[in-house]
Amino acid sequence: MRGADTFTESLFTRQRLDDFVPQAHPLRAIRTMANQPLAKMDRLFAGMYEADTSAEFHPTGTSYWSDDAPIAPLDFPYDRSDVWECAARHRLFLRYAEGGGYFVDQRIRVLSPSLLVDAALP
Repeated sequence: MRGADTFTESLFTRQRLDDFVPQAHPLRAIRTMANQPLAKMDRLFAGMYEADTSAEFHPTGTSYWSDDAPIAPLDFPYDRSDVWECAARHRLFLRYAEGGGYFVDQRIRVLSPSLLVDAALP
């Protein structure tokens, strides 16, 4: 059984937190100091909480499988790739694990500096 369905108005308030903190309280200065560097990171935080996307960067009509496809580190799949180094040839490559319904597909691509692009954030 659930018990009585009561409503306690004291649990809710229509005042802001600023109404409870005195103007001269040190927490106000700390809040200002913390908010300044955090404001510079707004775009980073926004990216962490935006919807997961698999949008690719192909301005010249290439595809994911094209040899000359650009490598845009902020776009799929490179935003989810790790950089590895071949122990025998000392070449760098990108490794990405693509997961589907019942499989995990390992994708590997040589990291070619000539294909790296600095695509603008949306």
